[in-house]
Amino acid sequence: MNRTHTVLAICLLSATMVAWLLTSRDHQPGAPSRVPASTVNDLDVQANLATQSSSGQRDTELPETDHLERILGIDVRKDRPCTVEIRYVVDSESSTSTEAYVCIPDETEEQDPYESWDASTLAALAYGDAHAAAVLGLRHVVSENRMEEVLGLALLYRSVALSGDLDTFKKAIGLRYSVVEIDAEPNLHNLKQLAVFATIASRLGDDSLHPDRYFERLRQHVPDEEITTILTGVDAVLETMAAIQTGATGDTTIREALENA
Repeated sequence: MNRTHTVLAICLLSATMVAWLLTSRDHQPGAPSRVPASTVNDLDVQANLATQSSSGQRDTELPETDHLERILGIDVRKDRPCTVEIRYVVDSESSTSTEAYVCIPDETEEQDPYESWDASTLAALAYGDAHAAAVLGLRHVVSENRMEEVLGLALLYRSVALSGDLDTFKKAIGLRYSVVEIDAEPNLHNLKQLAVFATIASRLGDDSLHPDRYFERLRQHVPDEEITTILTGVDAVLETMAAIQTGATGDTTIREALENA
């Protein structure tokens, strides 16, 4: 096995437990990774739609209105780093298209050179380069292929372990996991992954993703045993992240956070 394949295998194993939690019955392969106009999104990701109840009233979790502005008929955060547009998202399986709100990232003067590198180059760097792991991971998590998504998550965990940059999770949420409701039905796949991201961040000292919010929603739809399994999976991923951080950098920050929890 060459180095590239070895790196990918290590990353894949580090996320196996959490990937297993997001079972295929909760996964919605036909759902676009962008934001459909008929969905409800979490408000803590950039340029989210305002949460709506089935009656059309705003959810009580909405932030103060001075944080929002109305564009194209929806409420979005004023501090978004992107431009809201309406486009059509094509479902590759059914060949149908859906009108969707998308938020196009604002252009910056400097282009990230990593974005132009192919997967093999990024994979070869991902062992010790957190940014390479993040760029490749974000490419994979938007895939509707189950194993591609799992691999992407593994790379993101590795990236955070190497860099300590929890904003990597927020980027993944914005790209793939912000949709928490589709046609008044909960998107359990995304809710579980949001709970995983938020719990890992919280255990590492950042409560900005509010894990309790996602677990409260999940408890309305899944048994307590499944909640316990998610938390057990988070423990396993954190242990792997601690081992990655110490082994690759000598840093023990994650290990110390786990021991002091």
